[in-house]
Amino acid sequence: MTAPPYNEPFHPWYDLYSVSRLDYATPEHFDVYAPQFANEIDFHCLSVICPNPKRGAKQWTYRGKMLTIGIYRDEGRATAQRPPTTTLSWTRNSTTLTITDPAKHRMRRGDLVDLYNINVPSLPKKEIIEVVDAYSFKVKVPLYGDVSGTNGAYQPSDEYNFYEQNYVFRLLPSFQLISWAQVQQFFIDSTPDSNPQVRELYNITTSTSVALPRGKSKTVNYDMPTMTKGSVDPLPLARRFGQIYDELGNPLDIQYREDGQPISSVHYDEEHLDDNQGFNSPMINPPSPDRVFVYDFYGNEINDPYRGPYFRTDLITRDLDKPAPYNNIKRATQNGVAYYPGKLYDRFGNLVIGIQENNATVIRQNLLPLKLDRFNRPAKPPIREIGRLQGF
Repeated sequence: MTAPPYNEPFHPWYDLYSVSRLDYATPEHFDVYAPQFANEIDFHCLSVICPNPKRGAKQWTYRGKMLTIGIYRDEGRATAQRPPTTTLSWTRNSTTLTITDPAKHRMRRGDLVDLYNINVPSLPKKEIIEVVDAYSFKVKVPLYGDVSGTNGAYQPSDEYNFYEQNYVFRLLPSFQLISWAQVQQFFIDSTPDSNPQVRELYNITTSTSVALPRGKSKTVNYDMPTMTKGSVDPLPLARRFGQIYDELGNPLDIQYREDGQPISSVHYDEEHLDDNQGFNSPMINPPSPDRVFVYDFYGNEINDPYRGPYFRTDLITRDLDKPAPYNNIKRATQNGVAYYPGKLYDRFGNLVIGIQENNATVIRQNLLPLKLDRFNRPAKPPIREIGRLQGF
């Protein structure tokens, strides 16, 4: 799917990466960590999660390092009015109307909705009195008109705030944006094995084992509780430099200095804010005219000549009236309002802070929300109970 137009914040493309917080829950075999540093400068991190083999996780590494995922607010879309959902089935019992949305309504009791094409042509700002399930909710309506239909519509009365309501996911420390499907696959691949408890009894009079019934129905339930089978530690001994192992028992890589001491990974946190600047090489894309290659929160190019509704390569340019290479970003405007007012990134997700004379960008590498050790593991204890309170 190609990049969505700028003026369609509810385009289905975003659903590949952004998920409603109501649809997310951290599995029990993941540890949850709170951000340590002020991280709103680049991306606003809410939580960091890692699979824990001691909790039974079957997979805890990715690309030779510990799998560490940052959960972030969706900062890439401005608050906007959700478009109407149409051609919906509805029924009315007296003054209570039930409307059904097969795509999940994500509404809550007390929310306000504007209704159309029900027993009356329109009904603005009606309060939801009951959420039946993920697909249906109820409101109070006037006592006249039809009692059912298949062409109903509703629209939330309030604007939708993606920053407050949606999550996106980034691999750390690279900050690579990963899809919601990939996150779910990580959850599946790391899910602990569960072994049923003993399902037979030994008959001492006949010296035989007698199998217990299995399964359940409306009248009986022979299912037994299951227990998680923890991962086997391949080397339950003291480990030099805190060495850890992957799922196959192979040691994760450690690099050493000349004196034999391990090299800690170089990650940037708040105290190194001014030490991580870089100068990108120019990027040319003939036959398109030379342009500044900058990207949005999701990694889509901003000066893309094929991206609607602007189809322009000059939304972001170098300000020739300011000296290169810092603080010289110029944004195209209409009536004093920038076409694209958001933060700018390079193709690797680093924050753009200036433009060189050759149109290549100057960047600052992103700041980690917490410190990671040489194995890409958070260097602080998890706080799972706080994670639960925050909805993680």
